Amino acid sequence: MAIPLNAVLKFFRHPPKSEDLDKKLVLSGARLRLPKFTQLRHLPTLLSAKERWVLQGAAAFFIIIVAAGLSRLITPHLERVPKPGGVYREALVGSPRFVNPILAGSDVDRDLSRLIYSGLLMYNSKGELTGDLAESFTAEDGGRTLKFILRDNLFFHDGERLEVDDIIFTVKSIQNPAWRSPLWRSFEGIEISSPEPNVILVKTATFTNSFANLFTVGIIPKHIWENADPKEAPLAVWNLKPVGSGPFQFSSFLKSRDGSIRSYQLARFTRYYKGAPYIEELVLYFFPDFEGAVNAVREHTVLGVSFVPERMRGRIPSTGVAVIKADIPRFVGLFFQDRRAPALREKAVRQALSRALDRGAIAALVPDAQPETAPFVEGQIGYARTLLPPAYDLAEAARLLKEAGWKKEGAVWKKDQKPLAVRLTVQDEPIQLTVADALRSAWKKLGVEVTLEAVHKGAFEQGVLRTRAYEVLLFSFVEGRDGDPYSFWHSTQIDHPGLNLSSLRVRGIDIALEQARLATDPEERLDRYLEFQKLFYEEAPGVILYRSPYVYVISKKVRGVDVKNVALPADRFVGVHQWYMRSRLGWR
Repeated sequence: MAIPLNAVLKFFRHPPKSEDLDKKLVLSGARLRLPKFTQLRHLPTLLSAKERWVLQGAAAFFIIIVAAGLSRLITPHLERVPKPGGVYREALVGSPRFVNPILAGSDVDRDLSRLIYSGLLMYNSKGELTGDLAESFTAEDGGRTLKFILRDNLFFHDGERLEVDDIIFTVKSIQNPAWRSPLWRSFEGIEISSPEPNVILVKTATFTNSFANLFTVGIIPKHIWENADPKEAPLAVWNLKPVGSGPFQFSSFLKSRDGSIRSYQLARFTRYYKGAPYIEELVLYFFPDFEGAVNAVREHTVLGVSFVPERMRGRIPSTGVAVIKADIPRFVGLFFQDRRAPALREKAVRQALSRALDRGAIAALVPDAQPETAPFVEGQIGYARTLLPPAYDLAEAARLLKEAGWKKEGAVWKKDQKPLAVRLTVQDEPIQLTVADALRSAWKKLGVEVTLEAVHKGAFEQGVLRTRAYEVLLFSFVEGRDGDPYSFWHSTQIDHPGLNLSSLRVRGIDIALEQARLATDPEERLDRYLEFQKLFYEEAPGVILYRSPYVYVISKKVRGVDVKNVALPADRFVGVHQWYMRSRLGWR
């Protein structure tokens, strides 16, 4: 006869006096059955304190084992994925003036334009040219014609559609002299048309390797700018309250009491064709100098600073930030101006000045710098480590001067009773002055009198560069991604607004640079650049001294940043729509 479990429990709650014997009798007569949950809840009353402790420990151990097993099974399939949110604050040096890609003339203007506008093409994080607003592009007619296929569903920040007419309007505005665009010369002679919907053709009479690069310029909205007088365009409010189609859109700005813009606030553009950026807002703060910008990072007012010059790199915070050292074709060198110094018209003098300089020792004075001899970086077609200039040799420099008719009188070389003397012009900036002192010492050791002229940065462009008011200039310059040195060494670029800061005219150099621009075969182009380098070393219109990386500092709170190489500071924002500050667990 089966005895119900309830009877058994009741028996144990109110046991008879012959407890041990009765328990044995009851249990021996009970048939094994699985208890119900309502019955199991009374189990703790049957267990001693020790038995309860053992049971709880076993249950906890079981739960831990199961959780560990599940974690080991699930974890490989989980990862941190970005989610929207966060405000990124960055310090920049300067102040916005033309937040307009066809008028932008400063790093600050170009930085903001890069965030707010999109071009037909763009550079990816590897420095490769790829489609932006254009879904695809192809070269035709030997590279003299480019065909762009525009993406569908493109919008400006005000909700208006971006169409072919906006692109044609942008190019024609650049070509209109009344706009006074800095890009005018580059777009001269280009024809643009749209033979069918979403198709754009651009043609040039003469092919150059940098032709496609022009179309990374941001596209401005025709419906906003078409009624503006081009002559008054620089004064238009849309230069400070821009409307573009890039990943971030203008929200607001704050001004200081003196009327200068203190900060710019940008919001993510939710209809951006690549998808809305993860970062909710960008706030850019403007400082008059790098000291203030770097201090803002140190004081946690901002999360990043656009650039840290060599002299400030010792002040970068040691924790909490990522220090990105991106490769950039930025060179520091000397330019010889023979129109103001007759002695520099002699090839032997220029060669001697070059041979008297130890590039390695000079580069060692500058943080992160490396000596350079030619205006090319690794990865560019003109880069050739096997082709080196004449090495540092003070004795050879003296021999060159002697053979050219100079005589050493005391500590100085002279000719026709006139000493060999030059004026070295630099910016009034610590690193530049340190390098200038090293140059002066090296040339003094050779026997050349050197007068050092330090010019304040604010007066440098107008008072020195535009008028070419120098004899020897120490200056840094940045080449484009394609490594074409035409703008800096071709004789047609000698006078302002050209960028060739040397006054030397060498027909052989001109021919080599012209042919390199026209070469479609990379090997042929390399040959032309090697020819240019040989003539550059021989004629010595200038001296390339060193190159240092572009140093960008950004908080480790910001992830997804991928900056390996840049041609301009604005290139640090490549892929900015993928930066994020917040994340969650998600499935791979």
